[in-house]
Amino acid sequence: MSAADVIQMAREAGLKLTVSGTGKIKVAGPRGAIERLTPELAANKPAILAELRQADGDTPPKVAPPGAPSWWPMPHPGIVKETPFGSDGVPARYQAAWQALLAQCPPGVTPFVWEGAIYDCATLFGDFGQLLDAYDWRPSDLFEAPHDDSPGGMIWFIKGSPVATIGPTMVQLIDGRIWLRGAR
Repeated sequence: MSAADVIQMAREAGLKLTVSGTGKIKVAGPRGAIERLTPELAANKPAILAELRQADGDTPPKVAPPGAPSWWPMPHPGIVKETPFGSDGVPARYQAAWQALLAQCPPGVTPFVWEGAIYDCATLFGDFGQLLDAYDWRPSDLFEAPHDDSPGGMIWFIKGSPVATIGPTMVQLIDGRIWLRGAR
């Protein structure tokens, strides 16, 4: 019996034959039909695979060379461009201030404090970015750099303690500290 005959019998029995990504025949359909045709499918496997690939326009997988890596014959994992750290959850109104924060450490701020503020801010936007925008928090409320007469914006206040709750005028951190908007 030819591969085309076996495929035709399988289709008439209500089976769907496809080729898996690993080069095996995948069979879906009524259990009884699968059990009845399994011997024919197994006996004609190489020819059936060739017929199914030809029908789908697929090419057979290349034979793995000696010493091929475990991911063969799949394509080698490639380098993928990702959005910059934290940028995926930043509302549009804060993008310019966020990019400025990422670009350079503000004067008078140590690099350690600056890097901590970046991570705290990314977490803040991931958790509460939509609420900050909805409550109309200004970029200066969040990003204003600390200086002699001002502790700066909220991101400089967080200092590693995630935000627990946020409202229109205040933020409470998990450690219980509260930051009031405009009370600087």
